[in-house]
Amino acid sequence: MRSRGRILLFLVAGVVIASCAQTPKHPGFEEAARSARLNARSAEGSRYYRLVERSLGHEMRLAIEDCRRREVDTRYALVLFRLDESGAILETILHPEDRLSRCIHDGIHVLPLPPPPKPDYWVMFGAPATGNPL
Repeated sequence: MRSRGRILLFLVAGVVIASCAQTPKHPGFEEAARSARLNARSAEGSRYYRLVERSLGHEMRLAIEDCRRREVDTRYALVLFRLDESGAILETILHPEDRLSRCIHDGIHVLPLPPPPKPDYWVMFGAPATGNPL
């Protein structure tokens, strides 16, 4: 069961980002995703994602799994948040903008994210496609 914790942090591998090149994107998606990946790969970002996993991982996984069941969707879904210094969400980008990513957003945006390492901080959460070898 321990491997299920990676459902939130699959972005670090970059596999999903590369595989979605043909899907139309929000105008700010590329820059936000690049910032989120760089943040996640930094030492402070790695600590931040571990904190999120410890404090909210279970609730996030439940929300994602519930959306998978309700939407009967096996594709990937990404939710990017730009956070202020307190962890409040300033901006959201969904990719793709569909029912699954909206459902995941609705399930996790209400969770109290901890303050990030610095203000104006992009994070990315989501679900890999079913069967994705992540």
